[in-house]
Amino acid sequence: MPHVAEPQTPDHRDDYLSGRIDFDEALARTLDVSVDRVREMLAASLGRIETVTEAPNPPLPAAEQQALDAAGLTEDPGAAAAAMTRTLAEVTAVTGTALTAKEAGARIGLTDSRVRQLVRQRRLWAYTPGDGGARLLPAAQFTDSAVVPHLSHVLPAVPTDLHPVAFHRLLTVSQPDLRLDGAPVSLVDWVAASNGDPDLLDEAIAIVREAEWAAV
Repeated sequence: MPHVAEPQTPDHRDDYLSGRIDFDEALARTLDVSVDRVREMLAASLGRIETVTEAPNPPLPAAEQQALDAAGLTEDPGAAAAAMTRTLAEVTAVTGTALTAKEAGARIGLTDSRVRQLVRQRRLWAYTPGDGGARLLPAAQFTDSAVVPHLSHVLPAVPTDLHPVAFHRLLTVSQPDLRLDGAPVSLVDWVAASNGDPDLLDEAIAIVREAEWAAV
C-alpha cells in the first residue's frame, strides 16, 4: 500500500486566530512564499474550486461517524481547522503551479498541440478544472525543462479522473517500497533514476496500481 504522509507545515494558527496576522499572511508563512504569490495562487484557484476542493480521501461512512459521535469522540475543531488549512495550502500549491498546454509546451520545447496529444496518449497527465476551462497539467511531472525521465512509461497506469492533489502526492511522497541506497524515495525520483530499466519501471507501475485500488 503506498504511503501518503501528512503534509508537514508550520503552525501559524495562533497568530491568525489572535488577529496578529491575516489569512493571506498565515498562508504565505505556511507555504514560505510571499503574500503577493499567495494572492496570485488563490486567484488562480478560484475558478477551479469545484474540482479541487473535494477531499482526495473519502470521509468516514455515516454509520462510523455516528458511532464515534455516540462515544463522545467528536473531531476536535482546532484539529479540523488545522487539517483544512493544510489541505487548502496543498490545493493552492498544486493548482497554482499547474500548467496550461501552452505553458507546458514552452517548458519542455513542444507545441501546445503536441502536449495535448501526449495527454490524450496518457504520456502526460492533466485534469479539467471546475470552471470547465482548458485542461491543466500538474507541475510534479516536469523538471525545469523536460518531462521527468521515463515517467511517460508509468503515467498510463494513473487513473484519468484522479484528484490533482492525489496525483501530486502519488508522484512526490516517499514510498516505503521504493528505495535507493536504503532510503525511501518518491515515484518521480525512482523513475528518473531507473535508466529505463523495465523491472524498475514495473515496480513504479505496481505502486500506481495499488494506489488506484486503494482509492476505490
